[in-house]
Amino acid sequence: MGSDLVAYVSKLLPGAALPDLSVDIKKKDFAPVVAAVSPKLPQLLALEAETDVEGAFVLLFDVVLQVPKAQDEALKILQVVKNEIKASPVLRLRVAAALFNKAKNLPKVQLQALLDVLELARSSDNADLVAPYLTQVDSLLDTQKLSVEDRRTLLLAVADVLEQSDDKLKVLAVLEQYLATYEQGQVAKEQALRAVQIVLQNPVASFLARVDLAESSVVKASLKDTKIYELLDIVSTKTLKEFVAFQKAAGGVFTENGV
Repeated sequence: MGSDLVAYVSKLLPGAALPDLSVDIKKKDFAPVVAAVSPKLPQLLALEAETDVEGAFVLLFDVVLQVPKAQDEALKILQVVKNEIKASPVLRLRVAAALFNKAKNLPKVQLQALLDVLELARSSDNADLVAPYLTQVDSLLDTQKLSVEDRRTLLLAVADVLEQSDDKLKVLAVLEQYLATYEQGQVAKEQALRAVQIVLQNPVASFLARVDLAESSVVKASLKDTKIYELLDIVSTKTLKEFVAFQKAAGGVFTENGV
């Protein structure tokens, strides 16, 4: 495993001049292998042979999982991949995805890898590439003991990626999960407003999906005494006559919120 990695990196980077690690590898001491290869990662990511580079990272991850501080080393690699903004975003996405798939016993690494996959997909307009990973989010939320902040970060990352697919109801469903992480009376103004805007822009579809943000204590606390919440309440519970009266006196609330 370690020797395969060293040979592969040496082949891809002929001038890499990796040290002789045969003794360490024979003793199954892979920490020196990781230490020797890690400084070469930016050079690997700059290569055009993306499939070969991805293969090198897969070998590296197999080695990293054998070292005592596997979590720390894996997180360092993710940071390098994230920082190499001149490298192909699709390659970086695939590398992060490969680590996500291998890090099943390292929940912190798996979470960070998934967050990086989602962010790379969003920032490079490649949401279609991460569809298989979106189906694993619920599983990750259910099986891992994530902190509230980690849950929120992950859910917002998913919502931001789904925004690119223009499936507003899926975005809304994720935002509902996000708002549910807040206790009664707590405030999440930005995302509450985002969710309410989607409901008001898609009133019939939201009704059919049984979305009722007007009854959400978090939405109430976040948007109380605002015109947008008043409009939500009218659309959700009031009559057409009341809607027309509001519309006449609403000022710019409709145009400001894309309704």
